[in-house]
Amino acid sequence: MTEKEVVDKIRYGLLLSSELPDLEFKTSRNNVPNDIWRTISAFSNRKGGGLVVFGVNQIANQVEGCENLDRMQTKLTEYFNDKMSFVLRPEYHIINLDGHAILAVYVPECPKDHMPCYFKPIGLPNGAYIREGNTSRKITDNEFRTYIATSKEFQFDQSEAINTDSSDIDDIKV
Repeated sequence: MTEKEVVDKIRYGLLLSSELPDLEFKTSRNNVPNDIWRTISAFSNRKGGGLVVFGVNQIANQVEGCENLDRMQTKLTEYFNDKMSFVLRPEYHIINLDGHAILAVYVPECPKDHMPCYFKPIGLPNGAYIREGNTSRKITDNEFRTYIATSKEFQFDQSEAINTDSSDIDDIKV
């Protein structure tokens, strides 16, 4: 996303006094909330991804800014690289909006072959979320089954057995 697209999206959400299917505001100013993985998972499992904006108070519908942008980006990078089931490459935008520095992070869509993207410390299915309207929610059992059925990551029966031949098959077990 370009900086103009990011600013336009934020201003549109503020104009409506609402989050959107692809926009979430976080009041956090100094650090990243511990449950940010829910938003990352939900946006990564959404077509087109989504934008998380730190330093905007949704209840007051105003920009308040961030005070520790470096720490926030470092912590977010840990989530994207180490704590999610698929390594995502977000876009970080530090923007001066209404006289305040805010952090806007575009969370990309996870490739279909690796969905659902989930929080590794919790695992599946409880660590996988989707976006529904302007909220993030845990995937249902049916959604979980659909994701698994279409994911290459869970297609063991279709995986190629490299460096093997028919002599490796145990006839008793087959």
